[in-house]
Amino acid sequence: MGSVETKSVGTLFDELITTRLKLYLAGGEDEAVCNINEAHAATLLMELAGVSMMIFFALEKANKLGLAGDDVGVGKAYGKAQRLNSRRSALIAAIDERLGEGDISQTEKTF
Repeated sequence: MGSVETKSVGTLFDELITTRLKLYLAGGEDEAVCNINEAHAATLLMELAGVSMMIFFALEKANKLGLAGDDVGVGKAYGKAQRLNSRRSALIAAIDERLGEGDISQTEKTF
């Protein structure tokens, strides 16, 4: 039987961000890290931090590709940002639901 490892919130955030960065660099940033229906609020918050970072990276990539005149690349980068934003919206709604505020969740974001 394995043992349980105790980690601080800071360490968990660091691991999540590192995992998300590795996914981004490998081209798999659209993959979900946790199951929204089963995760605790803290896990959802950590994934939200990673997803928000990936949205920023996707938008930065779109801007750089736009300056280079790569319209196809811009479209792909914005498509990734939109898919990630959908995940962000679902995470926000799930966090609000877990914290008893599901009726006031605002999940719209404009780019």
